[in-house]
Amino acid sequence: MQILHVNPLAGNEWAESLAQHPRSGVFHSIGWAAVLRDTYGFSPCYFIARQNGQIEAALPLMEVNSAFTGKRGISLPFTDACPALTNSREALKATFAEILREGKQRAWKYCEWRGDEETASALGEPIPSQTFLQHRLNLSQDIDALFAGLESSVRRAIRKAEKAGVQIETSTGLQSVKEYYRLHCQTRQRHGLPPQPFRFFSNIHRHLMSQNFGMIVSAIYRGRTIASALFLDSGEEAIYKFGASDFRYQELRANNFVMWAGIKHWAAAGKRVLDFGRTSLKNEGLRRYKLSWGTTENSANYYQYEFRKQAFTTATDSAHGWHNHFFQLLPRPLAILAGRILYRHIA
Repeated sequence: MQILHVNPLAGNEWAESLAQHPRSGVFHSIGWAAVLRDTYGFSPCYFIARQNGQIEAALPLMEVNSAFTGKRGISLPFTDACPALTNSREALKATFAEILREGKQRAWKYCEWRGDEETASALGEPIPSQTFLQHRLNLSQDIDALFAGLESSVRRAIRKAEKAGVQIETSTGLQSVKEYYRLHCQTRQRHGLPPQPFRFFSNIHRHLMSQNFGMIVSAIYRGRTIASALFLDSGEEAIYKFGASDFRYQELRANNFVMWAGIKHWAAAGKRVLDFGRTSLKNEGLRRYKLSWGTTENSANYYQYEFRKQAFTTATDSAHGWHNHFFQLLPRPLAILAGRILYRHIA
């Protein structure tokens, strides 16, 4: 068994590994690696296990090197889930052993795998560091069945937006990304979180959307964008990555209209599943919202190996706390500046 360290942004080894694994998704892609590198300066540290000329396992990692939060390997930052690509438990074990050697040599604090049950199984089912909820909608139904599967309140919201004259637009253009970002900053402030830097979204546009691996769905009312969502194309699946809205138009239920438009688009495109992304166990409101679309709920475990303890350890979900109130009160220009500074350190 030969374990290779590869840079997906240089050479053909990673592209070759993706071609051999039909379950690879957008977060395994070279485009997503470029987004993370160009936005935050993370260093790709991807691993491939090869035996007798065949690729047996492929696992992406990014090295985050922060003077404030330390150096660590994450698979992958700002990614809800990124499972290893493999059909061989032995190959996965060998890859993991090499990752531990590499991490020790690079003086990582820890290494983290996100939503990767296959890796966990190969490692003997270690204790999760954190557990989130994952919601997925089966798109292998006709539109009438999908609509009937929505909660009655969601169906009423969609009809209300239609009756009010809200229009839907889909786009892969940079201007739609800018409009989304305007709403994104408003929404993050309401939730008490700093917005990601605009270059994160412009790089998503550059490396993914411009290559038809994603789109913006927007709700337009009287010439103004009042709600917007960013979806990614991930092979047989689509991913709802971000959503935002103008709270002044909340009564029009444009958020629901945008989501329904996204569902119809991806179902018509032949996608098997729409992934609604991870949800904190503490966020009951977001959980109920995602369930209201007829989704199936499952657990998504993260695993963190701490090098100093030489063991898997637990961590705390820090999405909710005192900082939420702080960022709600912070003037928006300062919140945007904080996002530019903080996100490369928290990863």
